[in-house]
Amino acid sequence: MSRSSARPLAKLAITVLVMTTAMIAGHPDRAHAEASAPFVTPAQDTDIRYEVTNPVGAAMHQRMRWQVANLRQRLEPGDSEGADQTPTAYVVTNYKTGQAAMVDPAHHVVLDGAVPLEDFAPPGTPAKGNWKKGGPEVIAGLACTDWSGRDLNGQETAFCYTPDGVLLGSSRDGKPLVRALSVRHEAVPDAVFIIPAGFRHVSQPRGAAP
Repeated sequence: MSRSSARPLAKLAITVLVMTTAMIAGHPDRAHAEASAPFVTPAQDTDIRYEVTNPVGAAMHQRMRWQVANLRQRLEPGDSEGADQTPTAYVVTNYKTGQAAMVDPAHHVVLDGAVPLEDFAPPGTPAKGNWKKGGPEVIAGLACTDWSGRDLNGQETAFCYTPDGVLLGSSRDGKPLVRALSVRHEAVPDAVFIIPAGFRHVSQPRGAAP
């Protein structure tokens, strides 16, 4: 894959980490964990539009669709709908198999990779680690609770989760990282996660950057 075709996929992959930042393994003591840690994976099919702020302060829109039955996620730019839009790169992740596919329709390329399942908390499983529970918020018309913890890079970050594991917002040092604009709970069809046939597949070495 050329650098030019890989670059948008790399940027989208970074956002995937933002969206799944606290999806880590469950605590062994469930009763204690429910009081001291949030649920971090949606317990029902969910379609969310986010505003994501990058490290230099620029905002972009993202759409995340989650299918609970098969533990699948699709993440893509949120402003890419409509027949007149150029196809944009998106990421499909399967948390049952640990497989991730970054699909670039413009170049007919699929970058195949993997996600560490040991860091995934299934729906209804609290996150492990040290968390500090904060106060309530309302984001996109839904109630959530603030929790402070460390993200995958070890940085202290605040997250706002609904009781059923939907991430509505996150911030670091008072600066917003992710904020939900709209949330819909409705069945997400299998077709959303199908990888197009005939695309060229490129394997991504574990731990390597495109």
